[in-house]
Amino acid sequence: MADWASGNILLSGKRSNLIQFLLNGLIPLGNSIEIRNSNSKFEMKTPNGEYLIMDSDRHYLSCDNITMDHQKSQMLECPFSAAFEIDMQLLESISKHYNIDITIRVNTPSDYIQKVNIVKGEVIQDDLICPCDIA
Repeated sequence: MADWASGNILLSGKRSNLIQFLLNGLIPLGNSIEIRNSNSKFEMKTPNGEYLIMDSDRHYLSCDNITMDHQKSQMLECPFSAAFEIDMQLLESISKHYNIDITIRVNTPSDYIQKVNIVKGEVIQDDLICPCDIA
């Protein structure tokens, strides 16, 4: 059984870039997916709300209803989990390819907190924080 790092992921960038990542970078794990895209609203739903990040070794987003309005810049926050550890090379590649920024905060299997921040395909932060350091 895998040890899981779990927490939240924040994706930010231009609306069009985020939509491209959602459509091409995620694999819905449900039997169906519903997508609505107009100038005023983007909406993506799948019954169980689970998505595998493409080309990952068990990195998941859990969002049953992803919605964005018409604003040019967007931020999406979802629960995130990864088996064993976060694949930094994969996330750097996704950030570069889709021109989106990625921020992750998870609790690791060893009870540490990992903070990751990737901006324009470059890792700005990858810290493991001991819970005893947080007061």
